This record gives sequence, structure tokens and C-alpha cells, in this order.
Amino acid sequence: MSSPRNARSARVSPPQGAKKLLGRPGEFLESFLVIVSYDVSTETAAGRKRLRRVARICESMGQRVQKSVFECRVDRARFEELERRLLGVIDQDEDCLRFYRLTEPAQLHMREYGKFKAVDFEGALVI
Repeated sequence: MSSPRNARSARVSPPQGAKKLLGRPGEFLESFLVIVSYDVSTETAAGRKRLRRVARICESMGQRVQKSVFECRVDRARFEELERRLLGVIDQDEDCLRFYRLTEPAQLHMREYGKFKAVDFEGALVI
């Protein structure tokens, strides 16, 4: 049986698709892919302002794949923040907001056609 000291110093590998928490060795948060889709009424100046705010929030958390569709790789806390921020902006009587969580591995549940190709945030960064 190993001593507690050895148990604490053992290296722990993150599960696939997880990211390491800063400052807490051996603990990981699971990240997942969420598709955010919205339709904001732009018939009024207030609606156009809401549309810009919704787009800025989504751009800060993910990548645009169509005009009103974003892919966001988030953990539970970031997803809850994204949802809270967007719900604070939209008018639920006039606008529509949808979140779709893709089952992992996402590559098995997605097909892409056309010139747009999503950025692979898990892959190598080439500068």
C-alpha cells in the first residue's frame, strides 16, 4: 500500500476533452461542445441593439459558424455563464435562443460541407 505522500504526488492524466483547472493539480473539468442558435427580432432599434449584444457575447465564448449560429467549447461553469449572459439580453417575448449540446465525440455527430471549416482548438497551433 502506498503512503499518502505518494498518492498525492502521483500524476493524473486528464480525461480526453477535459482541461486542467489552474492551481489545483490533478483536478479536471470536462469540456463539451455546445451549438448556440438565436433569432433576435430586429424590427426596432432596441432589437438591433440586442442582436449586436448577443453576437458579441457568443463571439467571446466561441466561433461563428453561420450568421446566428456559434460553436462553443465550454465546461459546465462557462456554459452557465454563457446561458445567464444571453438570457439577460434577449427578449423572450420576441426572440428565440437555443442551445444544443453535442454528444462526445462530436466528430461522429457532425458533417461539414462548403468552404467554412471550424477551427480545431484541440489541435496544434501553427503560426
